Amino acid sequence: MQTFPYIEDYLELLGGYTTSNGLHCQIKLARYDISIVGNMSSNTLYGQSLTDRQADLAVKLILKYRKQFLKHRVDVTPAENPQYRLPLRKVDRTATARVENDLVVLRFPYNRPMIDQLQDQRTVSKGRMEYFRKDREWQIALTEPNVKWIFEWCSVNNFEIDPQLQELYDIVESAEATPYEIKLIKTDTGYVITNASPSLNQYIEQELGGFVSDNTINLIDNAGRMGYTIDDIIWQQDLMISNPMRSALEYIGGKHRCYIDPDPTMIDWILDYAELTDRYPIYIYDPNSNDHFQTSINERFDSTEIVIFDKLGQTSTRHYTPESVKIMYAIKIPTSWNMPSNSKIPLVISTVEMMYGGRRMDLINKAEKVVYYCNKLKEQD
Repeated sequence: MQTFPYIEDYLELLGGYTTSNGLHCQIKLARYDISIVGNMSSNTLYGQSLTDRQADLAVKLILKYRKQFLKHRVDVTPAENPQYRLPLRKVDRTATARVENDLVVLRFPYNRPMIDQLQDQRTVSKGRMEYFRKDREWQIALTEPNVKWIFEWCSVNNFEIDPQLQELYDIVESAEATPYEIKLIKTDTGYVITNASPSLNQYIEQELGGFVSDNTINLIDNAGRMGYTIDDIIWQQDLMISNPMRSALEYIGGKHRCYIDPDPTMIDWILDYAELTDRYPIYIYDPNSNDHFQTSINERFDSTEIVIFDKLGQTSTRHYTPESVKIMYAIKIPTSWNMPSNSKIPLVISTVEMMYGGRRMDLINKAEKVVYYCNKLKEQD
């Protein structure tokens, strides 16, 4: 009867490898054990140590197949007091939430349910929520609704919470105890936002056309990304638009990003919204070459208003500027895409949700509005 000094020796036998003294065991593994045993045994064979959790699992698997080992005259009793060829790797499994550069930054080990919850929250977030693959972290805009939701979510999920985030949460909680609304309301001379910060008022005056009465649609359209609500009287009295356009303004305008199920009739609805709000140029990323999209933009816009990039990322249009066209359509985003001079894109429409890669992430990060014209998936970016 043979024994071995290390768990790795037994694990490699379990994975079908031959020992240095020529012993080979043909052990029949359960279907659900094949992949994990194969991965761990191949890693240890080539000098990679086990993590603490892998080590515990390896011991359980070795003892699980004790009877099959005995048929090959291998005694796994030493696995009951495990020794390892290499020191075990310690994996950082801490989950942290911190405030950094006016963002809430989340880091945590891979956890599918938590990722799904963040993806769901991202669609209604007041301010951006983005996952950055390179840094393996979520970055979330430091708005009051986000601070409240993230703090409570992190508390439930046992995150280590930055004292600064705790302090901000306490401030929000204290403010919510007193009636307080950041709301666009109508006045005799135009509009005001109650409880608005000086910086918000300044931005609207300088960048969004101000609080004059003929700027109603623009003020409503930017409410979602600027963090204020709209008084019902404005919806009821000041909007002389059709019901479909009112619903578009409320649904798309109230969010930074939204999802619309693919339906040819909805393409005109989206384009009507863009015309109503003057969100030009529209950047359309359509890697699957959606026929309905191409037909709609060709029927709706003059050829001089459209720039098309083919599946190679090339265009036959020369000497254009984004400010002079209404549609920037790409089957493949070119290596040098002429972005607006102010680095802000009024509206992006994507027919896929999985926006990986530098150019695609740059497109989304510069967008004021993102419409995903596709079925919603639940994946971490």
